[in-house]
Amino acid sequence: MQHTIITVSREWASGGHTVAQLTAEKLGIPCYDTQIIQETAKRTGLKEDLIKDAEQKIGGSFLYNLVMNVNAERNYFEQIYKTEREIILEHAKQGPCVIVGRGADHVVENKLPTLRVFVYSNMKRRIQRAINNYGLEEAKARSEIQRMDKERAIHMKTFTGLNWGERINYDVMLNAGYLGEEMCSDIIVKMYQDLIEQEK
Repeated sequence: MQHTIITVSREWASGGHTVAQLTAEKLGIPCYDTQIIQETAKRTGLKEDLIKDAEQKIGGSFLYNLVMNVNAERNYFEQIYKTEREIILEHAKQGPCVIVGRGADHVVENKLPTLRVFVYSNMKRRIQRAINNYGLEEAKARSEIQRMDKERAIHMKTFTGLNWGERINYDVMLNAGYLGEEMCSDIIVKMYQDLIEQEK
């Protein structure tokens, strides 16, 4: 019997990372997020800050390099994407786990049973969360949310051809601002357990 992977895509400052962590803790399985950056840094020799920054800017820069005929071997955006893809697949094949972001839903799809989750929230709650968690002023929080949403959408479209946040690409979409992170994780856990039962 194949194991099931949970992938969590999320809007920035929506609480999606916390939802993913809570879900993994309740199920007793690993949660991979920043660990992927650390592993990518070790394999590529690139600095973690560079990889983290590139993850958000990878879409537009990659497209620009294609247009300008930049050698793909010298394009660290391509290098980061390929390495992260390899790492995601390795973790997914090792056993049940939660993987956050990085197009993992598309990477793992059709290779292993996958529960694809998208976590979102309304702008007011996201701004408040950005203020509380990241110490941003309200205007800066709003602009950062808009920037991150745009860059994640570009990244998704560039490497998968899919529209980020479009419901057809996910199995469940949860409003963490309304439901709360705890309830969102409980819903995912229940869905996961039901899927496991169906596979028996």
